[in-house]
Amino acid sequence: MPTITNNGSESWRLRTSKEQWIRWICWLIGIAIIMYAWQMISEKTVWFFVTDAPNQAADIGARMVPPKWSYMDKLWKPVWDTINIATLGTVIAMVIAVPVAFATARNTTPNIVVRSIGLFIIVSSRSVNSLIWALILVFILGPGVLAGTIAIGLRSVGFCAKLIYESIEEIDHTQVEAIEATGASSSQKMLFGILPQVLPTIAGVGIYRWDINIRESTILGLVGAGGIGFDVSEFLLQDPAKVSAGLDKKEYFKKWGVDTTQARPGGLLEKIEEEEPFRTIYLCQRKTSKLGAGLGKTTGWAHRLALKKDGVHMLAGVEYKEISDQGPLIVHNGKEKTLEVDHVIICSGQTPKRNLFPELEE
Repeated sequence: MPTITNNGSESWRLRTSKEQWIRWICWLIGIAIIMYAWQMISEKTVWFFVTDAPNQAADIGARMVPPKWSYMDKLWKPVWDTINIATLGTVIAMVIAVPVAFATARNTTPNIVVRSIGLFIIVSSRSVNSLIWALILVFILGPGVLAGTIAIGLRSVGFCAKLIYESIEEIDHTQVEAIEATGASSSQKMLFGILPQVLPTIAGVGIYRWDINIRESTILGLVGAGGIGFDVSEFLLQDPAKVSAGLDKKEYFKKWGVDTTQARPGGLLEKIEEEEPFRTIYLCQRKTSKLGAGLGKTTGWAHRLALKKDGVHMLAGVEYKEISDQGPLIVHNGKEKTLEVDHVIICSGQTPKRNLFPELEE
């Protein structure tokens, strides 16, 4: 510890013995907390997947390169939808955010009530993630670009308004005082004294938020709000050698038996041409309730029907016994059955059951 001595006696010390002991105790407590947290993380971490991560990353990288450029012809429209969602959502947000920002800033708000309302709008918008806004709006408006656009707009209002109103409060007030000295009205002070100072911030915030919304619009597609996310999620479930039914009207009509000639009542064919599924999939759960019971009421039935049509075997009330080289051994409806599969995907829920995991490590 640094000290200064004078004539052999200590005249200054960086810390007293008591302070030094307190620092050591704090360090000890901090290290103990870190070790405890690491232990908790280790207990809940499936290290088999961690050690296998490099192989999975290499596999994904090998499949990504070279890109399948021929598929781009199918993506231009959803990419355009994604850009439109981000652009229109940002425009909606800025139209709402600028008045809210002026109503919230201390130097421009009419009174405390209006300021409180403005702060409430900002906090409410920023507190709800765009994914949640999309889920709510898809339930109200149905899937499509409109729900995604409004979700992006509502989420962006709080972000833009907060940055803009902080910029309004930090303006140079001498310019406003100079305009006020000429006898200008309140609207003139706002128009010529305050607005010119915050216009660069408004433009910068709008462009910055638009950049963020481009990425968020892709994610919204996964919850049915339109955009490229539809095709990303569907591409993972389709045979890459075939055109997805979601991207080709003929394939869609063929898959669901739509009569394009409009010669039959209801526009549906009497018999649908069934195709062999691309993969044989078993979807199992321990709960005895219907699979997908927790999905959205307006879209859950569509997900279940699509899986059923693609030949997915949905088994509820399954008990898992062991995993062997032949596949997982399960008990379903009181009977033991081995699912002869070459890949097992474990989706862990809130109630863990790890008795099968040691066999996977061997």
